[in-house]
Amino acid sequence: MLETVIRKTALALCCVLVCSLSSAEVYKWVDENGKLQFSDKAPPEKNAENIEKELQKTNVDTASAKITSSAASSLEKTEDEKNLEEKKRQQLESAIGESCREMKADIESIARGERGIFLDKDGKEELVLERDRGLKLEEWKTNYRKYGCAKLYPLE
Repeated sequence: MLETVIRKTALALCCVLVCSLSSAEVYKWVDENGKLQFSDKAPPEKNAENIEKELQKTNVDTASAKITSSAASSLEKTEDEKNLEEKKRQQLESAIGESCREMKADIESIARGERGIFLDKDGKEELVLERDRGLKLEEWKTNYRKYGCAKLYPLE
């Protein structure tokens, strides 16, 4: 019997807490059977207590502030992650660095309109009309990114 009263009281409190989110008035009173009752309307025949202010203190959310701060810290890189990135960059630099610097210089030269001779895959001179220079430039930029050079030396 006592467990049932406790369960009903706990259930009623949960309902009260949920209802208080909408900031409605909440009343509590003891009925004729000695049971604690909760409602958003005070019964006319009973002496009910308005407990809205007490519940507002109960429903203070402090968890979201903790989540926000932990999420922000997880976005920051650890020292190990920074070291690993630098090591990968150095390996990439030693593998393709010289080729990338040459490609970047060629791309910048084409963009300025200084380059007049283009070479194909076999190293032979390739005829590129003035109207096709823009297409050729985009092709070279695409290859530059494809080979990972933009990670080392970003294009402007």
